[in-house]
Amino acid sequence: RSPCKHQKLVLLSPQAAKLRCSRCHLTIKEEELENDCCPECLVHGIRHRDFERLEPEDDRVRYGCEECGAVITVPNP
Repeated sequence: RSPCKHQKLVLLSPQAAKLRCSRCHLTIKEEELENDCCPECLVHGIRHRDFERLEPEDDRVRYGCEECGAVITVPNP
């Protein structure tokens, strides 16, 4: 456990949906996708563009501690 008492919390933005490559199963944020191709498949010379959209699993609220960097999640009321 951290000795930090988490006195300085900031509300973090909700988690965005992610994309999963249907070929190699790499999971990536949509904004990280370049050239509409899976970067892992592209390393192997394959331009694969078929992705499954994965919505966030829950709607919990996330806070980040400015002092220690811990992320704290709580149920959304």
